[in-house]
Amino acid sequence: APGFTTIRATKPLAVFNASIPGCYFPRGLTDMKLRAPNGSVTIQAPCNPTWEPAAITRFKPDIIFWLVSNPSGTGGNYHGKPIQPCGDTYDLLYRQDLTREIARLGARGARVVVPTEAYGRYYASPHADKFTDCTNRVRRTVAAAVGAQLIELGRYVCPDSDCRVEQNGVTLRPDGIHYQGEGARIIARWLMDQVERS
Repeated sequence: APGFTTIRATKPLAVFNASIPGCYFPRGLTDMKLRAPNGSVTIQAPCNPTWEPAAITRFKPDIIFWLVSNPSGTGGNYHGKPIQPCGDTYDLLYRQDLTREIARLGARGARVVVPTEAYGRYYASPHADKFTDCTNRVRRTVAAAVGAQLIELGRYVCPDSDCRVEQNGVTLRPDGIHYQGEGARIIARWLMDQVERS
């Protein structure tokens, strides 16, 4: 989100950053824990918190980017059973929750934009490209069904399994997942270009 604060667009941008680091999606999963390479464990919060509608009502955004990533491709427990992306139950939950989320985000007239996810290259962890492909397929299906704008960010950053590390000499994702600094500004400019051209 900070990348959007300094870019030029057709109209001046006022940016509200509602990001939740280390969150999980879809809702309905339990025992969501994020394990760092050093062994520390963080209990994850949902990416679509209950305070979202109130924040939207107060801020009155024109455009909302729904940027969510799952670099490790992990799933969670659902009714006591483990599930993960590419499985029927997980994909159904993802589809249902994303459909509801787009409706919540756009309830006040905001244009909801759903970028696809780039492959994670996080802390040299094993690639979870297969799982990313599955959730991106769900995003494409849901966006088409509800009329949200889909942007192929995943294909832009990772046209193949060798994701671009740099653009114009600038590192896009220093940790392999988060767009930071000038890399974030490059991606923000590109995303806004896609929105303004459509």
